Amino acid sequence: MMDWQKLLRIFETNWHINNTHVGQTSCLSACTDWKSVLCVIVLLGLGICFATMPVLLIGSILAGTILLTLILIQPKLCLYLLIPIIPFSSFLQLEIGEANLTPMEPLIGLMLISWLLRKASKQAIVIPHPPLLFPFMIFLGGIGFSWLTMTSITSSVIETIKWIEMLIIYLFIVDNLSLKDSRRIVGLILFMGVTQAGLGIYQFVTLYGPPEFMYHENMRAYGSFNQPNPFAGYMGLILPLAFSVMLWQIQSLITKIRTETWYFGKIKFLITSIITILIFWGMSYAMQASQSRGAWIGAIVAIAVTVFLHGRWWTIISIVGIIGMVIADTLEDISILPDGIIQRFESAIPYIGLKDISTISVRSDNISTVERLAHWHTAQNMWADHKWLGIGFGNYQTVYPDYAIGRWIEPLGHAHNYILNLGAEIGFLGLLSYIILWLWVIIFAMRTLMSTKLYSFNRTIVAGSIGIITHLHLHNFVDNLYVQGMYLHIAIILGLITLVWKDCNNYDDKFYRQGKTN
Repeated sequence: MMDWQKLLRIFETNWHINNTHVGQTSCLSACTDWKSVLCVIVLLGLGICFATMPVLLIGSILAGTILLTLILIQPKLCLYLLIPIIPFSSFLQLEIGEANLTPMEPLIGLMLISWLLRKASKQAIVIPHPPLLFPFMIFLGGIGFSWLTMTSITSSVIETIKWIEMLIIYLFIVDNLSLKDSRRIVGLILFMGVTQAGLGIYQFVTLYGPPEFMYHENMRAYGSFNQPNPFAGYMGLILPLAFSVMLWQIQSLITKIRTETWYFGKIKFLITSIITILIFWGMSYAMQASQSRGAWIGAIVAIAVTVFLHGRWWTIISIVGIIGMVIADTLEDISILPDGIIQRFESAIPYIGLKDISTISVRSDNISTVERLAHWHTAQNMWADHKWLGIGFGNYQTVYPDYAIGRWIEPLGHAHNYILNLGAEIGFLGLLSYIILWLWVIIFAMRTLMSTKLYSFNRTIVAGSIGIITHLHLHNFVDNLYVQGMYLHIAIILGLITLVWKDCNNYDDKFYRQGKTN
């Protein structure tokens, strides 16, 4: 009897344990089943959505997902996407109130997020401190003072964000790219320059464009910028770099001819030299087709500076060339510039130094010059009334109706002279901070140039970049090139100079206040 009782107890105990285990297993299986069912429902929902969507939309979603994943893995892809977007940003903009949203802004935001996430994954969110960070902060401080007198906060925010974006791009390049990446960046910049030049030449040759862009039976080239002057400005911000690469390639060919015995090696360098010459010629022709006097002045001086900075016999050639141009200019029978360019400059000479524009008879051949003079006088009047802090950064267009002169009631966005525009908007203090920024940049760039080897690609980058900076400031005397994404292009150029500086000075982690190399 006792044996049966023991067996019964053992059976009951095992039954309880098994039931408990089965219950747990059943619960686990039930949870797993619910997850599986939920996944199936989600997948079915996505399948139904995709089935009802257009194929183009499905492809865009998949491509966007893949692109987003790649950017999170490799943030520098954002920069490679940004370079081709810059010249076409006006085609893709969306007006939101007073602001124009383009793909550049979301891309920069994505770049910043992916950059910070990558730093967070390494548990090292440290902001780099490259040489140009301090002057950037000085200028942003100068901008900040002008906020005390602003009329439109929206306009001030929009313009200030431009310079913050420039700083983000600059810091990103310094922190994420190496000198090896600089060749890809230069190549991509030149490719976009060729693309815009081809589009501009097509417009010029086929007379494709709005009637108001016609000048003496010629269509002014405007590329994808919707205006000839910004197009010419973009060409001018690439042309010195293209010229610098051309000189480097020609110098490499000369060296190969002297030292290389292999025939095919010389042929390769000859072909690449011809390609760089064609690139420079095409971009020069497109700039001429824009009929932009400010761009022509900037380009001529920038090219001379670029040649001079290449060193040795290129410097001698530049000096001899300048002397030859001066001598030729003194001779009446010799003209070193095409007649069309000379006539374009001569049409503006009578109005230089004129103070009372109300006495000028406005005609079709002088309307752009007179209009520009009117805006210069307007900016001067604004600056005279707000000497120290200005009217507020970006507020020129907002305040313009109170200062408009005569028939020139359209503000046109800026004063067509960036120095006067800055003086009016941020006053003397802000303008001083701007001058400090660019003096700092020029000194830094020249020091970097002097640390490069003669005829090296490093010198090619820096010489071309200094040429670009030269063009920027000369052209800005009659315009404003911090528009339509070109300010981001300038930030990229500053980043390239700093990459060369890092390479020449063997600086890796010394941009950081923490984690310095010993």
